[in-house]
Amino acid sequence: MMDDWKTLALYVAVGLFIAVTLWRWHTGARYRDFSMVDLIAEDGKISSRKFMEFGAWVTATIAIVTMTIGDKLTVEYFTAYVGVFVIGRVGGQALHTYQATTTRKAEIVRGRRGDIFADESDPPNDESGAQLERPGLKGDRR
Repeated sequence: MMDDWKTLALYVAVGLFIAVTLWRWHTGARYRDFSMVDLIAEDGKISSRKFMEFGAWVTATIAIVTMTIGDKLTVEYFTAYVGVFVIGRVGGQALHTYQATTTRKAEIVRGRRGDIFADESDPPNDESGAQLERPGLKGDRR
C-alpha cells in the first residue's frame, strides 16, 4: 500500500481544482450569470429538491472518481451515472413544459383576455363582475 498517499494527493488535487474553478466562476466577471448558490437554491431560497440533487451528484461523482482511480469503473456504472442525471434533468424539463402547456391551454379555454389565439367568433369575455345564474346555485329564483 505504498501508493495510498498518491491516491489521497490525487483526491486533494482534484477537489482543490474543482473548488478553485467554481470559486473563480462565482466571483469572476466573465461568468456573471453563475452563482454557486443556484446549485442549491431557487429564487434565493434553499430548495430541498435542489439541495438533494446536488448532494446526490457530489456523492455519485466521488464514487465514479474512486472507481476510476481504482481501475474498477465499468461502462455500466458510467452509463448509470450519466443516465441518472441526464434523465432526471430531461424528465424535469419535460414535466415543466407539460405543466406550462397545460396551464396555457386552460387559459385559452377560459377565454383569457389578450389571448393571441382568440378568434373574432369567440364569445366576449365578461369581466364586469355580473354573476351568471345557474340552476341549483345560490341566487336561483325559480
